[in-house]
Amino acid sequence: MIEPSSELHALDLLAVAPDLFFASRISALAQRSGRSVAIARSSDELARLLVTYRPRIVLIDLDARGIETRDVIRRARVANVERIIVFGPHRDLSARTAALEAGADQWISNQRLLETLTELLR
Repeated sequence: MIEPSSELHALDLLAVAPDLFFASRISALAQRSGRSVAIARSSDELARLLVTYRPRIVLIDLDARGIETRDVIRRARVANVERIIVFGPHRDLSARTAALEAGADQWISNQRLLETLTELLR
């Protein structure tokens, strides 16, 4: 995982994933793909990382407690993020619909996320 600095750096992926399982898997897969990744575990950390880095992709865990998905999507749009991808349980249609209506570009089920992360970072 990349530690923030006072300089702006290009970043391939900023994941909003407070859950340790997903955070560690996302980080490991992105790094194996040769991509830079940072993990935000709170809204405050997300705000700081969006300002510090210019992520190409923001990946949001829809199950993240304490994270307001609409706010994360709005902040990412203001920061000119190229793609906003959300992931969550395939049965949670209301969270998926709300995220897509709020401006997310793509939704992926938890089961498919880890399989397709390398592909997403291309």
